[in-house]
Amino acid sequence: MRLCFFLTVKASVHFESLVVSVVECLSGLISDEVHMIPCDELHMSVSRTVPIRHYWIDPIVEQLRNGLSTAHR
Repeated sequence: MRLCFFLTVKASVHFESLVVSVVECLSGLISDEVHMIPCDELHMSVSRTVPIRHYWIDPIVEQLRNGLSTAHR
């Protein structure tokens, strides 16, 4: 299992059209085995992917809840 943190990105209409253009351009350059589809909810990864063991999940989630409980949205 892998744990990742993402931030949702509120995109402008101009940025969304840029994403669509990039996907269209790259579709012709990438193998037919890879399917690129623009998504409705853009996000930005703010961490690198780190594999974790199943029994680590609950303690990590609890630590995150405790550490972020006082953070402002």
